[in-house]
Formats: sequence, C-alpha cells, structure tokens
Amino acid sequence: MATIETGRGAGPTATAANPAATPTAAATAANPARPLWEPGVWDALVAAGDTRTWSAGERLLTRDDAGRSVLLVQRGACAVMDGDVVRRVVGAGEVLGEMAWLLGRPRVADVVTVTAVTAAVLEPDVLERLERLAPALMAACYRSMAAQLAGRLLVPGLVDAF
Repeated sequence: MATIETGRGAGPTATAANPAATPTAAATAANPARPLWEPGVWDALVAAGDTRTWSAGERLLTRDDAGRSVLLVQRGACAVMDGDVVRRVVGAGEVLGEMAWLLGRPRVADVVTVTAVTAAVLEPDVLERLERLAPALMAACYRSMAAQLAGRLLVPGLVDAF
C-alpha cells in the first residue's frame, strides 16, 4: 500500500495502482506549503501554455523520463510518488516538472492524478522564448519556483525523497 507522508506519522493510504483512492482533503492537508506567485505571473505563464485536462488516476509524469515540460496545476490534485509512497499531493497554484527543466536531468518522481486535473503545459521551447522575450516575467517565475522548492524543505521527510 502507498502511504501519504504527513511528517511524523503515516496518514491515509491508497494503493500504488490507484492513488485516486486517497482522500483529497487529508492529502491536501499533508502539504500545507503553497508557492507565492507575484501578481500577474501565474496568469501570464498559463496564457503561454497549452491547457490540458486529465481524468483521475492518469499518469502525468514518469520518473527517469527525459521530458522537460513544466505543468502549472490550475485545478485538481496530483500525487507525487516515490515508488509506492505518496510523498506529497500537489494542487492548484503549484508546479510540476520544474526540477527536470531547471536541472536538465530526468524526472525525479512519478506523478499521478488524484482527481480530475487541469494544467497549463509549458514546453521547453515556450519557456526559452519567454526567457528571451520576457526576462522580467521569467525572473518572477524563478522566484516563485524557488519559494515552492524552499517550502518543500520545510516539510519533514521531503528533503531526503527529492
């Protein structure tokens, strides 16, 4: 069984094959850290991306995949998996895939939808174009991503996982 890590104790469980069975409210409570987005940045990035929708139980990202796209979660919840363990649940206002893009390395986790999810997908060529044409926007984007990554350091158990 997969376990949602809540810091010092195990929380609700779901099978690795079906993380959608995880209660969304409890899963969201397990990850209270949310990124801080500067005014206008989120909307500008979403507008630059391709908005897509997934059903509950679908795989968004695969560990060790060479993909470099970044997903901005607009609605829904996704489980970030380390093997059979649900390390955290990502919701609206959070980013997925940024580590592979920023570091130029393979993805570090599997990500599966817990509920139906809508996200803006930013492909690497779009991000590179924004870096050239809108450097102030991208500087604000980097600050917001840094805030999200720093927030993960404050959640016990996540530092060793990713």
